[in-house]
Amino acid sequence: MQGNGIVARIEGIGDRDQAAELNGRAIAVPRAALPPLAAGEFYRADLFGWRVVNLQGQELGVLDHFVDSPAHALMVVRGTRERWIPVTSQHLRRIVAAGRQIEVDWLADED
Repeated sequence: MQGNGIVARIEGIGDRDQAAELNGRAIAVPRAALPPLAAGEFYRADLFGWRVVNLQGQELGVLDHFVDSPAHALMVVRGTRERWIPVTSQHLRRIVAAGRQIEVDWLADED
């Protein structure tokens, strides 16, 4: 980690000019190369399609993807409408693996 980013070395890329040619491209690694997670940790990609429910028990939709903003990540939840919910301790309350459910502090009528 370096600041808010990751510094990585990619096989076959030897200098900054070669690396600059990769700007905007996705970089993938095999699942087996990822480090193991501690209890209660999840890779974002594993949460796609999980139900998102608020503290009142109302289903808001399913997690479609994440958007990284300068302040924090946002969950894009698609249901009867699309919601962008901040991934912060104030809003993301619990992830329940057994039920493939994400619990959030977010009212159903909030945008």
